[in-house]
Amino acid sequence: MNLETTIDMLAAHLRIDPVKLTEYVQEADKLSIGGYHWEAEKQHGINNVIWPSGSVWWVEGAILYALIRYYKFNRVAEIGGWWGCSATHMAAAMVRNWQDANEHGEYVVYSVDAGILDVNTQHG
Repeated sequence: MNLETTIDMLAAHLRIDPVKLTEYVQEADKLSIGGYHWEAEKQHGINNVIWPSGSVWWVEGAILYALIRYYKFNRVAEIGGWWGCSATHMAAAMVRNWQDANEHGEYVVYSVDAGILDVNTQHG
């Protein structure tokens, strides 16, 4: 399934505007945050950021970003942070929501993790 079809199906399921959702996905693409799968990175011309295994893929991060932008959230929570790829997509969307807001309030990403069992494992 291609990205356009995925966006259309997601928009239909959520009963939201697919054109606006597509605009936000394109906005995310320009940020070059990237994601796990390097082939997807090359396809989208994002070669400078490759996240480690366990991170969201570029397309998942872009959709996450787009949904946060669409719904204009000012607070989001993530359970399980790992390296921070998805949290980076969320934070970027929150910054844009904050920039677009007429009244600047508090915009927060809560990233909650139970901790690391292996103290030698890097955590975002």
